[in-house]
Amino acid sequence: MKTNTMREETPSPGSSDFLRNKSASSDYVMREARDAGVRLVRCLWTDLANIVRGRAIHLDALRRTAIDGASIPLHSLGLTVNDQQAMPNLTGRARMLPDLNTFRVATYAPNTGAMMADVVDMDTQASPLCARSFLKRMMADLADSGYKAQVGFELEFYFAVRGSDGGFVPVDESGYATGMGMTVAAKVINEIIGTLDDQRIAVEHYHPEMGGGQQEITLRVTDPLTACDQVVLAREAIRAVAWTHGWYSTFMARPFENQPGSSLHAHISLWDRNGRNVMFTDSHHEDETLRLYEDGMGFIGGLMRHINALAAVSCPSANSQRRLTGNAGPAPFGAWGYDNRDVPISITPQSWSSAKTSANLEYRLADASANPYLMLGSVLAAGLDGIQTHQSHTTALSVSPSQMDEETRAARNIAPLPATLSEACDALAADPVLSQAMGEQMVETYLAIKRKEAATFKDMSFLAEQNAHLWRY
Repeated sequence: MKTNTMREETPSPGSSDFLRNKSASSDYVMREARDAGVRLVRCLWTDLANIVRGRAIHLDALRRTAIDGASIPLHSLGLTVNDQQAMPNLTGRARMLPDLNTFRVATYAPNTGAMMADVVDMDTQASPLCARSFLKRMMADLADSGYKAQVGFELEFYFAVRGSDGGFVPVDESGYATGMGMTVAAKVINEIIGTLDDQRIAVEHYHPEMGGGQQEITLRVTDPLTACDQVVLAREAIRAVAWTHGWYSTFMARPFENQPGSSLHAHISLWDRNGRNVMFTDSHHEDETLRLYEDGMGFIGGLMRHINALAAVSCPSANSQRRLTGNAGPAPFGAWGYDNRDVPISITPQSWSSAKTSANLEYRLADASANPYLMLGSVLAAGLDGIQTHQSHTTALSVSPSQMDEETRAARNIAPLPATLSEACDALAADPVLSQAMGEQMVETYLAIKRKEAATFKDMSFLAEQNAHLWRY
């Protein structure tokens, strides 16, 4: 993937521009926080296992922390989902550096604020293990090539309570978009939506999903970094509000054996320097693969080329494969189509009134155990590689690959996705484009974490797997 070495870099901590910007931002944040009675501000980051971690900074110390950061142990960046150390050679310290632009009053907790943070090395440079900084780099690479992306996420999750066997059970038995499902969850959902409104996280719509107790909240489209920040902030708010009502909220890929899995669908539109959405074209051709502009097709070709490696960052938990073999996720094959919910990559229908602006690619492979910054950054890297190398592509599918026999799939170059987390890790390790984009230390650490998780959960019962993941995600 080409990189423009002349790119203007973001001011580093310690530079005069950085200090001036931080001073102006901290003044605004301090006023907003004091007016809201905030005492503690949770500075949050997501590790490579997608556990939301953080430090709560007293408001009186926030201005200093925004400049100097707060020390965190480097070994904490090598932990698995159940806090096992996958990289014992990670020693020393890093620093958590708050992004004041992301400050929100966290109305779900008394006298509390929240904001996202980057992880930086002790020399003030972005840590090679910081997934949020990785996404920033991929956005800059995209901009260097003349594109920008807009992204909207669909958050699927379950409301659950403890069962008599010590496991978890859904709060109801309602089905897809049922009125009764809305009624059961009404009080909790109403408070969640109010909390997201208070945090300036714009919600498009909500409905009960297919599983009993399963919900979906769709967030408004924005830039990739803000979209991922909002996923993390929304996840924290949703779980906190549910907890105050005596419910657990989980974003685990498939928390119940007899219920559908939960996804983290990303709707991505791609805009070139002329303001053209390359995921749309108004041309008509008998070859349905030519419905999109050439660079839009190149982006899809890049995703198809790297789909197996993308599975490692999109379906990254030991529980993720259960979702892909369920009855509500995409079929586990590398394929794409137009308005096809049975493939990992689908071009969604365009709205009647704004087809050119609403056209987008729906990335359906991911579940919410995926670190959103790492997943989306990898998607952008793969898509940009496809544009730059003019990737060829297979014809769009209008049916589920599962309905095709093996011979037909082979003839159309439709291969199964990795069947296990270990296989997905092998695909990522063998992918030079995504490995180079992520960087050597991130790839090495990420693969160590995921391979340790795969070994830990290999022979575990579903109840033990459920207990290990449901509370963490």
